[in-house]
Amino acid sequence: MPGLPGTDFRGMSAHYLHTLREGDRLNVFIDSAARFRLQEDVAKPMIFVSAGTGFAPMRAFLWERLALTHAGVSLGEAALFNGIRSSSLDYIYRDEIEQFAAAAVLDHVHIAASRERPGRRDYVQDRIRDQGALTWRLLAAGGYVYVCGSQPMRDAVRAAFADVIAEHGRLPREHAQAYLHELETTARYRPDLWG
Repeated sequence: MPGLPGTDFRGMSAHYLHTLREGDRLNVFIDSAARFRLQEDVAKPMIFVSAGTGFAPMRAFLWERLALTHAGVSLGEAALFNGIRSSSLDYIYRDEIEQFAAAAVLDHVHIAASRERPGRRDYVQDRIRDQGALTWRLLAAGGYVYVCGSQPMRDAVRAAFADVIAEHGRLPREHAQAYLHELETTARYRPDLWG
């Protein structure tokens, strides 16, 4: 397993598929998520927000950014806010993330471990608020936001962005909400959520 050699990891989807038996029914659907791809102007900043298996498309975006740098393309600044349960349990892409940072594909890495300390939950929305000045600077510079995770995560992450815009953009709450809505309608805020 990447990042945790010698450790067996039972993935949620793979484990579920492994438990199916012949004759079991499986519902499958395809959702195109056509807007969930890197923006055309990759010189603009990018903010990647993921939790759990939501890191999969972010990982693909980061590999794409690495390929672009190898092709001599100039990239905008990038920040990753990634949610895991515990660094000892499921930070399986640590080595890759460190590789992306070393290659300047990622400029800022913020990991939120929700089960790291007993009695204290730490989520990506907390890291976004903690890094409000950085987040606002990237947004104000024309940055794009990519969010991938469960549907319940959506509201908390969106609220964190609204808080950052209000505080660091020095906007009244209703104007911060309008700013965020504009990001969504112009496809600068690109969620891909499930559940």
